[in-house]
Amino acid sequence: FFFGAAIIKITLFMKTLLNFLISNVYFLLTIYIFIHNNEEEKAIYYLRKSKSINSDPWLISAHIASSRLINRHSTFTKKGLILTNSKNYSNFDLSELSSSLGTIELENGSFKKSKHLIEASVLNPNDNSLAQFEWLSKKENRLIFNSSNFTEVKNSFEAFAYENFKKGEFKSSFYNCIDWFLDMPFSKRPLMFASYIATILQEYDSAILLCLVGLRNDSKEAGFINNLVYNYCLKDDLINAEKHLNKYLIKSNSDEKDELKISLQATIGLFFLRKKEIDEGKRFYKAAIENSLILKNDYYYNLAIINLTRELYLLNDDEYGLYLEKFKNIKTEDVDIKYQMEKVLEIVDIN
Repeated sequence: FFFGAAIIKITLFMKTLLNFLISNVYFLLTIYIFIHNNEEEKAIYYLRKSKSINSDPWLISAHIASSRLINRHSTFTKKGLILTNSKNYSNFDLSELSSSLGTIELENGSFKKSKHLIEASVLNPNDNSLAQFEWLSKKENRLIFNSSNFTEVKNSFEAFAYENFKKGEFKSSFYNCIDWFLDMPFSKRPLMFASYIATILQEYDSAILLCLVGLRNDSKEAGFINNLVYNYCLKDDLINAEKHLNKYLIKSNSDEKDELKISLQATIGLFFLRKKEIDEGKRFYKAAIENSLILKNDYYYNLAIINLTRELYLLNDDEYGLYLEKFKNIKTEDVDIKYQMEKVLEIVDIN
């Protein structure tokens, strides 16, 4: 519960220390805390001040990663390619740099160039390059990730969490998320992922606790607030749900039609349905469904249909049959969607 305050103290300490020790590689590597705090500009600033960056693959990799997060081209990309071809560094020292460069090549549509770099990144990977390889394998099916090939990699929790999840092994994925968080307590991603998995497994109290811990780090993170309200609603704890609901009601009524808005609208819809304000609840859910269709986002559409179908059945609502047909027409390869559909089928009458 004190991670948020600890990060602030660490950040202030680092900012002071980096000004004096800007040539010290150890301290420069800790700029990933800036990245996880969404302070990429500061990370780039301190990296560029380093006298070592032109010859250090770890620092170049950090600069490339920081630049990509704010949609900027790193001026050290070309230098990074030279280092990967120089044969002056170990496979381990080049792992993250090769991963960063391979990712750029893949995004630019050059699979041949990216494949060579990505394969080099996992010759002797660390946990970050391994996690990136696992993530890329989900985007490009010609890249094959097999967790059994990397059992000796230290702190490979992130990669294994995603690999377990992809296989539908949700409990194993959850435990890896917890280990990932303990390894990187300043990162929001393991908490966000773990809270979602706990929700899927209907471990609502665990999901709520994880969201509350996450909000200690970032009190404005809409993802944590959304999942927190969602889980309170499923517990029928509408008092606590409403406490957090007002924090993002305005966002849900904005003109933007993005994935976050869809999630917020659906959760608000769930709140009103559980509160027996049925017309208002259906209005928000229908808005979420409409926006998911506009964005052509099948994943969010499916989640909205699954949840609305369950709620309409529990309310014995006249529109249940209409949404049951939409539920039956869902076609997906997402293991979490399939699992949640199975859970709904345990509740509803499909005849």
